[in-house]
Amino acid sequence: MRILALSEHFWPRFGGTATYVHKTCEALSKQGIAVDLLVPGPRPPSVSDDMMSDLPYTVHWIDADYPISGEPPRSKRYAFCRLAQREVLERCANPASCPDTVHVMFGLFLMEVLDTRRLNRRGIQTVATVHNIPPMECARSWDRSPLKDRMLERIRLAGVAQKNAARLRKSPYNLYIVPSPPVAEALSGVLGAAAIEVVGHGVDEDLLKLMNMPADRTPGGGVARIFTAGGWAPHKRQALIPEIIALLQKRGVEVLWETAGPSTRIAGYREAVDENAIQLDVSERLIIDGAVGRQELAACYDRANIYVQPSTEEGYCLTALDAAAAGLPVIGCPAGALPEICSVSGGRVVQSTPAELADAIATFVETNGWIAEGARGSDWIRREMSWGRAAERLIEAMRHACDMADQKIR
Repeated sequence: MRILALSEHFWPRFGGTATYVHKTCEALSKQGIAVDLLVPGPRPPSVSDDMMSDLPYTVHWIDADYPISGEPPRSKRYAFCRLAQREVLERCANPASCPDTVHVMFGLFLMEVLDTRRLNRRGIQTVATVHNIPPMECARSWDRSPLKDRMLERIRLAGVAQKNAARLRKSPYNLYIVPSPPVAEALSGVLGAAAIEVVGHGVDEDLLKLMNMPADRTPGGGVARIFTAGGWAPHKRQALIPEIIALLQKRGVEVLWETAGPSTRIAGYREAVDENAIQLDVSERLIIDGAVGRQELAACYDRANIYVQPSTEEGYCLTALDAAAAGLPVIGCPAGALPEICSVSGGRVVQSTPAELADAIATFVETNGWIAEGARGSDWIRREMSWGRAAERLIEAMRHACDMADQKIR
């Protein structure tokens, strides 16, 4: 099988989507699949020849004058999509380079522009990964923003939802890959009876290699250390943390809560959380690290006894998966793959409110949940929830979709 993959995000942008693209292409290549990846260029100076030469797949940078950092404007996005469309059609017209499958690994703009009907007429299967359905994870205000900003935000998000639903409907794909059941349900609500398969993500083995994981996560000294990773954004719900700590103190449960992640979207959001911690007299119990390097991020996981993810909007949640793979019990909310991750880690799933999260943490600590049965174990998680297994499931889904298409033609 030969796959021509496309993505609107790649190096030097790091994060969930860029990780998904790289790790999926890498894992598919290890399964014997020939993968060519088209990404926006120009190729940045920070991506060295050594980095490229180590890849088991090929990368072609399409020069659309993309900025090296920050979000590209719509004009640049569409410019890249048009150039990518031309490149795809040229490759498909040449028997020596024609792929069996064209896979949009990330990008609703790409999904909109790519002429999938034309590719299908040439016998080429089309696949798209949908990581989440906007306006999920698109908010730029939170409950302490000025009333006018929140009202305008509601209008903007309604427009975002309408526009992206139109993008999804414009070009039909033979198969849609989603990372979790909630995304599958949301996508089905937009596309109806489209072929949708859930294929989860994998643990970050490179990050795990940097860790010095303790054999026992049970806290010593009577203080439970909590860790939360992720960029500071409204849907991540870090704003709840000071209130949760205050509720835990009232219950007699002592915690030290550490967070790590870059500030994103909302000016003053992180500062407001810190100010709220001071007002609630819990600032000594909250450590806000901000953006950290990989080695320090690994140390944050090492220090923790519990991982808590209060997010209400997630496509998957890789940071929680890494926590489970590191042997941390995960307490989270019903978003993305968090219910499954919490279950296999021996943690808890609750609604994203201060009271319910505080109660889940307190109950876990008071009942010594670290020794309770039910967690699968980090070895099982690293084996069964790996990028290799995800690639196997992706290949199986693509082959099944191709067989179904052949049956319809016959």
